[in-house]
Amino acid sequence: MEDYTIIECDICFKKHRCYGTLGGSAICNKCHPAFQFGYEQERTNWERWTGKSFSQMWKENEKK
Repeated sequence: MEDYTIIECDICFKKHRCYGTLGGSAICNKCHPAFQFGYEQERTNWERWTGKSFSQMWKENEKK
């Protein structure tokens, strides 16, 4: 039995093997660099806008 599933990429909509999801999104290897760049840019912008680090935000919003 395989440990992956065949699923559609949430960006390019082509079928690919998926071993897991990224934040609930199935991203293929071709689209992953652009997805990762966007994620890191969003995180950098958030830190600049709020003046807080990502880890501070995580600790403040962590569910107990």
